[in-house]
Amino acid sequence: MKMEQFEGVSLLGRISYAIMCAENYLITIHPDRDWRPLFKLLWSICDEGTFWDEWASEVLEVLPEYLFEFPTFEQSDFDHLDETTYNTMKSLLKDHDAGTDALLEGIRDMEEAYAYTEIDGIGKESLRILEDIIEVLEKAEVQLPDPKEVAFSSFEECNGRGDSFDFHFLSTVL
Repeated sequence: MKMEQFEGVSLLGRISYAIMCAENYLITIHPDRDWRPLFKLLWSICDEGTFWDEWASEVLEVLPEYLFEFPTFEQSDFDHLDETTYNTMKSLLKDHDAGTDALLEGIRDMEEAYAYTEIDGIGKESLRILEDIIEVLEKAEVQLPDPKEVAFSSFEECNGRGDSFDFHFLSTVL
């Protein structure tokens, strides 16, 4: 895939595309699971009033690397997960693979690459991360979303970050 087509897309649009990739991947490898709790969290970055740093902290806690660090909720030290959400996410991600890990980490990393700073140029780091995400789907032979679906979110909006928008038309899970 040619990454140039994302150069005019905002960071929020790029993150949205990455979330769409994760949806396609996870519903392809585990079609029988109800992925709504995970994607409700991921898509919340698009909501008006969402503080991206708080979103990143919440997403961090559902990354398998952290989610499975402790055998029980009582032994964990999560700031955002309650016990019900913890158990739900552990059940959803119980047999995660390297592709799942790379997708979820990449989505968070795209936001973190520009946390508390300006986006330099066209945001090359987010494009590099997005390219890695796309490669996960290509290697697994999972259908990629159409990049045109996020083209409306312009890099000219909000200093490259993009304006909030209703994401529901992009999601196949919610």
